[in-house]
Amino acid sequence: MHNVLAFLVPKTGLASITDASPNPSPKELILRAITVHTTASCQKCRITKRKLDDAKIPYATINASEKGNELLADAIRARADELNSPAEMPYVTVYDEHNVLIADWFSFRPDLINEHILEAN
Repeated sequence: MHNVLAFLVPKTGLASITDASPNPSPKELILRAITVHTTASCQKCRITKRKLDDAKIPYATINASEKGNELLADAIRARADELNSPAEMPYVTVYDEHNVLIADWFSFRPDLINEHILEAN
């Protein structure tokens, strides 16, 4: 099992909490936990992480191709089958404050990054 990095996103659609008011109320914030599952030589993984980095959005990264992550890699392939999607990395997961999966996808998807992370409301 891996640790999940959670962070708060202002409901205003701002990219990071540092851009929001100094003391936002809890109603102004949304909790998100993002994990980017990668492989060693994945160009789309680097592009996805760069988009999150540019927006100052924290996330966890797990290299699914590292030794010891075979079960994770199998689970990612199984999820691709469930979604009827090619298992093209990265595999991105977004969880809410209740640890409920609210979005997941494969490949570089700027539209879904914007919808579920940058413009969360």
